[in-house]
Amino acid sequence: MNILSYRGPATAGGVSTALARINASYSASTGSGESRQRWWYLDKNSLQTRSNTDSEIQEVVKIPQKIVQGHYRYCNNFIWPILHDLPQYATFSREDRALYQQFNVRFARHFMKATDLRHSGLCFVNDYQLAITSGLLGNSPQLDVILFWHVPWPKAVSSESRPYLVEIAEGLLGAVRLGFHTAEYVHNFLAFVHENMPTYEVDFADQIILSKVDGSVSTSVIACPLGLDVDFWAKKADAASPVHKDIDVSKMVTDSFVLSVDRADYTKGVIERMQAIDLFFAAHPEQKGKVSFVQVCQPSRTGLPAFDQYWLDASGMGAELNRRLGTDQWKPVVWIDKPIPPLTLAWLYKKAATMMINPLRDGLNLTAKEFAVCSQKGAILLSPEAGVWHELGSECLPVDTDSPKQMAGQIAASLAMSEVDKRSRLNTMKRKLHQNTLTSWWRKFEGGMLASQTVATIAQPSIRRRARL
Repeated sequence: MNILSYRGPATAGGVSTALARINASYSASTGSGESRQRWWYLDKNSLQTRSNTDSEIQEVVKIPQKIVQGHYRYCNNFIWPILHDLPQYATFSREDRALYQQFNVRFARHFMKATDLRHSGLCFVNDYQLAITSGLLGNSPQLDVILFWHVPWPKAVSSESRPYLVEIAEGLLGAVRLGFHTAEYVHNFLAFVHENMPTYEVDFADQIILSKVDGSVSTSVIACPLGLDVDFWAKKADAASPVHKDIDVSKMVTDSFVLSVDRADYTKGVIERMQAIDLFFAAHPEQKGKVSFVQVCQPSRTGLPAFDQYWLDASGMGAELNRRLGTDQWKPVVWIDKPIPPLTLAWLYKKAATMMINPLRDGLNLTAKEFAVCSQKGAILLSPEAGVWHELGSECLPVDTDSPKQMAGQIAASLAMSEVDKRSRLNTMKRKLHQNTLTSWWRKFEGGMLASQTVATIAQPSIRRRARL
């Protein structure tokens, strides 16, 4: 099997990290042997490939920097905000759209030239960066393409943006199986195709899209939220440590703290959270010096104006809260702007009184699941606009990102929640997570197309590079 993704298996991030962990848990539960897979991904402007049975990296081709940069801008300046129903942040560029198309064409072309299709006819494509690639590969009779979409499909699309979303949807329909995190995203996609793509017939009941031009071409669309490697995080919680390099997070926080883990991205609601924190202390001045808000939050997509400005605004609000409310002994906002390893993150999950997750829109949000596994007696504040709400929302306190006042009230409610109530909710969430592990997610998504094949753990990369294929 070939795995095509924008990021490689060694890259930090929920999706790539999760995919690289599937094999260990699957093999342990089924007794299946390790199967051969090959990853194809971008590193800077180099299209590279790695096999799970070989630690060396092969460079396939250099993609011109202009194409890589234009693709990056189109993905993040236009596709990202449109998919998250935040068109006010979108900037469209015809030149960048053309470069996005060229990037996908080159990715597909060089993959087809370099791979041995006699032994690897199944392609697992990931996410919006490679949407057109999926469609191009789907045209090959030698390949079966399955694609997982890790972000939302929008509820509404303006007439101005619609043609460009049709282009992306066409690419997705090159897959024989298309997965989304939630039933809502599935419905949104089916409705979009039904309303805007007349050459396709949509069967809403069976969630199948059929080409009217070629009746043998169809796409099965399923809701299949990404599972968690529960055992991995349970072990991290058991071995959790607050110390990483020269940082000891236990010395940075109060006994009772509220934790958030996300990027400085306007979809994550970091600014709205800062507003809620301000209102919380205004309504509960007795909590000053007793409660702190830990923000594990780094800049995102640096070099793009909307994201750079958001980082400045959000981090500036945190600094202003500390100047206005803090003392020499206490800061209301503890901002950690560097990545931290899983053991330290697990310590924060384990010790936090509350986890606050308040995106304006989020495909899933794995941090909610990680917290639920690691936490001993914490509560979760969760926006219904996070995809994970459909799995865990019944055991969380809802927050309304349009109302910082309501969020402030829910912060207070979470801190006042009884330990018995919190443990009961956590136990229910843990049971749910054991029912949708990373392994069970993969089984459901691939739907038997791989038989006994699984996504295998990737070996650590060798420093030495091979010549081009």
